[in-house]
Amino acid sequence: DYRIFDCGFAMATCEVCEQNQHKYKCPACLMKYCSVTCYKQHRASDRCVKMEQLRTDNLMADTSSHQSERLLVEDVESDKVPEAVLNRLEHSGKLREILQNSELRDLLREIDGHSKPPHKLKLAMQLPVFREFIDECLAICNQSTSNGDGTLDA
Repeated sequence: DYRIFDCGFAMATCEVCEQNQHKYKCPACLMKYCSVTCYKQHRASDRCVKMEQLRTDNLMADTSSHQSERLLVEDVESDKVPEAVLNRLEHSGKLREILQNSELRDLLREIDGHSKPPHKLKLAMQLPVFREFIDECLAICNQSTSNGDGTLDA
């Protein structure tokens, strides 16, 4: 049972249909897409260029270097957490209290260093101490976006 929370940063739009929020990124070129249908449409088009090929092309044609930089900057910016949310996480007494648990700290280090973090996260979600940590982080994130009446700020 997974929940999606808004932590105050905008999700990028699908670059194929340009209607839905993206959920996935093409492993070859990092283009953002929202569904299997959009992924198949993207892969069938000539727009899908592997990042290695993009880098090679950029070395040969300096004029296309702006495109690869744009892709990388957009990727980083779309996943960026606002500074205000990071500050609230950093200064939360409840979060500090939860992080006193050495088992949790070891688990976080293990996830961070794992070769397949999503797999390790799925396993960690079964542990009560990890769920408590995640729930508190999400509650702190939602403090900025909640208006107190169940609606979200724009």
